[in-house]
Amino acid sequence: MERRTVSAPELKAQIEAERAGRPFLVFRDGQGEQVIREIAADAELWVGRAASADVHLEWDEEVSALHAQIEVVRGECTLVDDGLSRNGSFVNEERVHGRRHLRDGDALRFGQTVVVYRRPGENPPEATVPPGQLPAAATISPPRRRRGKDPPASPLREARRRRPPAEPKTRRLGRTGATDWNCQPPRVVGGVTRFTPGVPGSKRRSRRI
Repeated sequence: MERRTVSAPELKAQIEAERAGRPFLVFRDGQGEQVIREIAADAELWVGRAASADVHLEWDEEVSALHAQIEVVRGECTLVDDGLSRNGSFVNEERVHGRRHLRDGDALRFGQTVVVYRRPGENPPEATVPPGQLPAAATISPPRRRRGKDPPASPLREARRRRPPAEPKTRRLGRTGATDWNCQPPRVVGGVTRFTPGVPGSKRRSRRI
């Protein structure tokens, strides 16, 4: 494939196409002249040697009559080659099987003809992480980590957990300081049930059963 230097008029035509803000194709015809083909928002462009092809490459004998298709899907340009062509379609010298998403500056080759895809103002694409290569921290959300294994208990918390329960305390009622006799469990001594409050000096009451 012959390489030619871009002339000043050809460069000017490319700059004007970029200012229009629409994606376009740049290639050379059989006479070596530059051709710029704008891609509409809902375009379905057929590439081939047939007279009905939108991108007509009649001079290239390695191109099939209907070789491939350039289709816009939700604002993104794609190259489709479903096997209609005998020699295949290539993007940056990688053969296309089915559909391929196009990026600004991609070199499309049909037969011996190279077609450059341009999309002015396109930001560099973010790299797609292959499956199974995500960082371990990114695979579990923070809430799920908190619901997992409990953190090790501190020595103070462990000591409080092992401490025996405190003895029940008596409860005083009202301002008179009367003792609630039901706070202490009764004791049976010699057939007599005794209720003993937990306060020194309190009177003892008993009833015979």
